[in-house]
Amino acid sequence: MNALAGGVSLIFFTLIFAVSVNAKDITGLFAAETDYDEQLRHACQSYCQGNRRKGILKRVLLERISDHSHSVRVNAILRNAHYQRLATGGGFNLFDYTVKIEGFGTLDDRTCNLRVDRIHIVDDRLGLASLAKQQTGKIYNIKDCGKFISMP
Repeated sequence: MNALAGGVSLIFFTLIFAVSVNAKDITGLFAAETDYDEQLRHACQSYCQGNRRKGILKRVLLERISDHSHSVRVNAILRNAHYQRLATGGGFNLFDYTVKIEGFGTLDDRTCNLRVDRIHIVDDRLGLASLAKQQTGKIYNIKDCGKFISMP
């Protein structure tokens, strides 16, 4: 798998988990303990458009659904923006839109395996739906997943 596909794969596997009132927000720990932000930036460099493009992890939620299973929901955005400076000073936004990605999956805390259940993309002007579909059913191992589960 090439680096680009790996980065996109990481984005899609991470975009996974169902949410309820009992869900824990593990966004900060997830960002600190994984290289997801770096992978998201790399994928955005490859797919996003404009001189102010940016991939942003918005939220990661974890919720226990059985003795050893946890649902995971990840929200990320890919901002596509281009600012055009004028020779006379100032400038304007040539375009500015955001692709929203929401992923859902199931984490087994005995194996630390995460299965991608589905990925939902809103305003898919970049044509990511086919990449998202390829991720459905894939399994990724999350190193030391216990630290996310035991987080208060």
